[in-house]
Amino acid sequence: VFMPLTVGGGIRTVDDATRLIQAGAEKVSLNSAAPKNPQLIADVARKFGRCATVLAIDANRVMYNGTEFWEVFINGGRTGTGLDVLEWAKRGEALGAGEIVLNVMNADGTKQGFDIEMTRAVSDAVKIPVVASGGAGSPADMLDVLIAGHADAALAASIFHFGQYTVSDVKKHLHAGGVAVRL
Repeated sequence: VFMPLTVGGGIRTVDDATRLIQAGAEKVSLNSAAPKNPQLIADVARKFGRCATVLAIDANRVMYNGTEFWEVFINGGRTGTGLDVLEWAKRGEALGAGEIVLNVMNADGTKQGFDIEMTRAVSDAVKIPVVASGGAGSPADMLDVLIAGHADAALAASIFHFGQYTVSDVKKHLHAGGVAVRL
């Protein structure tokens, strides 16, 4: 494969990250281990640079005592951490993350569109790129999260896996919407 890969899953130590980078990954994505050991972000960034250090955030809208809270989840979205999504994003950036992949679990798999509000809030809270994940149902959803959600990139799976749209379809829609893309 002649494309840059970001690899995540099970990275708990700098040694884990080192093995993946040495195997050819361009970046490593830290998720569940990072809230348990935030220093891991700083250690990976120190060894490989910010550009190789991605903080993946599984976010969920939850209700506590009648008040909505944007909470960071780990372990494939099964375990709440009590961490506020915006505070965690800012802390991850301060520790050395060079990019955030924000997966809003409430939208993930719904094909009803990205969580524009949360994506915009995270994108506006940090200076590093934010990749929106969770909810893509159409090229219009991707344009919306890039424009209204202030995301730097958008991730989609189901719309491609099940043949609803092609990458070319999305690129044409984004281009028509004023987003710079290679056609």
